Formats: sequence, C-alpha cells, structure tokens
Amino acid sequence: MKYLGYVAGGVCRDTHAPTKDGQGRAVRPPMIRKQFWVQEELRRLGITAWCGKRVEFKRLGKDRSWTRFDVPALPNYIVLDMDPDQMHLAAQVDHLMPTFMAVAKSDLHGKSSEKGKPAHVGLLGFMGGVDAAFEKAERVDANSRAEVTEYKRGQELRIISGPFVDMLVKFEKLVKAPHDRWQALSVELPSGMKAQFDPLDVRSA
Repeated sequence: MKYLGYVAGGVCRDTHAPTKDGQGRAVRPPMIRKQFWVQEELRRLGITAWCGKRVEFKRLGKDRSWTRFDVPALPNYIVLDMDPDQMHLAAQVDHLMPTFMAVAKSDLHGKSSEKGKPAHVGLLGFMGGVDAAFEKAERVDANSRAEVTEYKRGQELRIISGPFVDMLVKFEKLVKAPHDRWQALSVELPSGMKAQFDPLDVRSA
C-alpha cells in the first residue's frame, strides 16, 4: 500500500556516504537533502520509497556557467510503499514525521477526463512523468547541457550593472561569446532590439 510521508525540509549530513577516501583517510560526510537521505534509510530498512528528482541549473556566485542540482520533485513529501506492519520502522526514521497518509485508489490511479474537465493523472502518473523527465535530463550530454540556464525564453530579467542598470529585458537564448571566453545571454530590450550581456550583469526580475 502507498502512503505519503512528510519530511522536514533542509539538508543533513549523508551518513550513508563513505567515511574514508581511497587512501584510508577519514572524510567528513557531505551534505544531502533530507528527502534523499530518508529515501536511502528506508531502503536499508526494506521499505521502498520515492521522492523523485528534478534537474535544475543555477549559477553560483561569480561563476558564469550553470551548475546542475538534483532537487526533490515533491518538496517535503515522500511516497512510501509498505505494509501496515512496517509503519513502526518508518516512524523511527530521522527527519520523517511519524504520521502517514494512505493514498486512496482514485488518487493513486487517477480519473479519466470528464466533459470540460482535464484528466486527473493520479499519483502513479505523476511519478512516471517525473521519472521520465529525469531520465531525459540524464541523457543530456555535456555540450547540450552548456545550453541550459535557469532562465526560460521570454522570462523578464533585470540588468544589475553597466549603463543599462535597472532596465528590464526579456531572455531569448544563451550564446557563445567570441574565443569561447564565456557564454553570453541574448535578450530583447524594451525597444525590441536584441543585445547580449554577461551572465553576471543580469538576474531574475
């Protein structure tokens, strides 16, 4: 039977990670999102759990390139597939609230569309869509990934430095700057003209 469980937000130390490097020296466990840690802890207890992953790309600090992050598809929630007699095990897992909500069959499998209303795909359909999207993102090679940013075409951006400071523009695409120095953002100015900016000179409006 499937249940929804609530996981406290934030990150924790990944106590499932190796504690020594290849040369036998002690290493500090890295940080991990609590949902991913809970998922692995449940797996070790014999309970199947799903929180799904989405891929996001963001710039860090002064970096002009975008760094990939895997984030939970359902913030704070995790889907548990377990028998009722396994609840006492799940309830003892750190960061996982000890109360679970059973998923009704109609919510699990969804409903066909009615006249004038969209179809309800259900939890299983949602999970399948998330997994398919993540697998597609995993297949993106390094060259294609270089074309990905955290911005979407038509998104409004604000210029934060230079002669156009505070101007609102619309993101068009990512382009390669001469001599492969760094990528530039192609945007549409309020006049309709196109211009290119250093990624460090803009941010989401």
